[in-house]
Amino acid sequence: MKRLFILTVYFIAFTCECFAQDIIITKDARKIEVKMTEVNVDNIRYKRFDNPDGPIYTMPKSEIVSILYESGHVETFVTENVVTQTTSAQTPPTLRPGQRIDLYEMQRVEPALFQQHLSGRRQSGSGTAMIILGIVSATVGGIAAGVAEYEDDYYLGIAAVVAGGACLAAGIPIKIVGESKKRRAVNAYRMKYTANLPPHLQLNLNQNSLGLAFVF
Repeated sequence: MKRLFILTVYFIAFTCECFAQDIIITKDARKIEVKMTEVNVDNIRYKRFDNPDGPIYTMPKSEIVSILYESGHVETFVTENVVTQTTSAQTPPTLRPGQRIDLYEMQRVEPALFQQHLSGRRQSGSGTAMIILGIVSATVGGIAAGVAEYEDDYYLGIAAVVAGGACLAAGIPIKIVGESKKRRAVNAYRMKYTANLPPHLQLNLNQNSLGLAFVF
């Protein structure tokens, strides 16, 4: 049974690591999800978020606009060319209905909404991690209690089940609140910058649903 709990501890550490992602925003508007390993004078080094055990990549700072760290800190790399482009392009963005939100553009024109979205993303990630932890803890505890040969081991397994249930009870509302915060930020941004169009039918494709709405 001790091996089960050791595996649980390793899984918890792995889960927490999985949600610690950074985002590199390049000058050609690419957003790369990574795990930063090093920031040097002329370049940065990172691993891809979807391949944490893979190779370490190097990218010159001259190709980067900013790095959004998992902690919420934003590091901006300003060059003379970027300043020139920014000052010459102060027109607000215009979105098409259903167009995907550019987080870098949101950060530029609506920093308060960007911070709200970022806070919601972190909160949702924490909730997801707690949900996964709760499921694993409850499952491992249930197995341990079922195969326990001694009374102490049985109660230890039950304690793990209770702890897992507590994580689920806390993680689910945390994730719901985080997703709601992200959605409110995106909706407020869309309402402000979506181009005015005549009444029309709009197909809304979300992560888990597909709907048809009349927009007027």
